[in-house]
Amino acid sequence: MRINYRECEHLGGLPAVALAGGDLAAKQPWRNLLTQCLRFVSDWQRYPETSVLQHQNWNVLARAIERGINAPLASSCGRLFDAVAAALQCAPESLSYEGEAACALEAMASQCAGVEHPVTVPLDGNQLDLAVFWHQWLTWQAKPAERAWAFHDALARGFATLMRLQAEERGIKTLVFSGGVMHNRLLSARLAFYLHDFTLLFPQRLPAGDGGLSLGQGVIAAARALAQK
Repeated sequence: MRINYRECEHLGGLPAVALAGGDLAAKQPWRNLLTQCLRFVSDWQRYPETSVLQHQNWNVLARAIERGINAPLASSCGRLFDAVAAALQCAPESLSYEGEAACALEAMASQCAGVEHPVTVPLDGNQLDLAVFWHQWLTWQAKPAERAWAFHDALARGFATLMRLQAEERGIKTLVFSGGVMHNRLLSARLAFYLHDFTLLFPQRLPAGDGGLSLGQGVIAAARALAQK
C-alpha cells in the first residue's frame, strides 16, 4: 500500500479468501486450512497434511462457503499462518487467543537454522499466487521445522518481490512494515534480508498490530481535517 498523511493506494498483496464461520476462523485454524484448500488445492484430500479436516464436518462448511453464508472474504496474512499451522498440526484445534497458531508456527520454524527449499510464492499480477505455494509446499517432503521455515522464507520473498516491484516503479526508497504478523521475528528478518537495499521501518515504540494501525488512522484523520481548514 502506498500511503501519505492524506491518502492511500492499494498496490497488491494476498488474494481474498473466505473466513469460514466468520469470527470462528480466528479461533479454529483448521477452518482456514479448509478454505485455502477449497480455493487453491483441487486434490487436497490426498495430502496427509489435510487429515486434520477429515474428522470435522467440512462438507457442510464447504457448502456454506460456496453459498457465501457467514463466509466474508478477507486477505488476511494471519489466517494464512493459521492454515499452515493447522497443516503441520502445531496448534490446538481451538485457540486460546488470536495469533496462538502463528506463534506456534514461528516456534517450530525457529528449530531450523535455514534450509534450501523449492517453495515459492510467485506473483500473479499484483497478488501472491497461493495456488503455486500450496502445490509446492504440500508436495515437498521435509521435516516439520524445515517446512515451517520454508513457509516463512517463501512468504517473505513473495512479499519482498511485490514491494520491490511497486517501489521501484514509483521511485520509493523507504518501506514501512505493520500489522500483527510483524510480531513474527523470523518473517521480519527474512523481509529485511530480501529488501536490504531499501530503508526499512519496523514497529519499535508502538505495537505492530491493531494499536499501531489505529494510531495511524487517527493521524491520517487529523491530517485530513487540517487540510480542510
